[in-house]
Amino acid sequence: MASNQLAQLQLLSNASANTTGSEFKASLGRGFTFYIEASGTPNATVKIQAKTPKGNWVDIDVQTVTSTDPIIIQDGDGQYISLRGLLLNYSSGTFDVTATLTC
Repeated sequence: MASNQLAQLQLLSNASANTTGSEFKASLGRGFTFYIEASGTPNATVKIQAKTPKGNWVDIDVQTVTSTDPIIIQDGDGQYISLRGLLLNYSSGTFDVTATLTC
């Protein structure tokens, strides 16, 4: 029996301005957990997006972040082609968005 392995994708890393993160292929994974972590005096909107089969980006989750308390979003049944993170309406702080998945 093959063992499942946990993989990690860094959708945004040390983001401190409006930005669109890189696209990460995620089609071999399932059981996603997303982590939004901020430092400093955070004030921004964080989007986690998935790509449709026709190439459009749709929101999985949108959070207005104004605290350094970590945010965890669980999506145990999700399977996605690709993922990315976006930082919008940036005012202050530094932001990281990480996805973990089972491969």
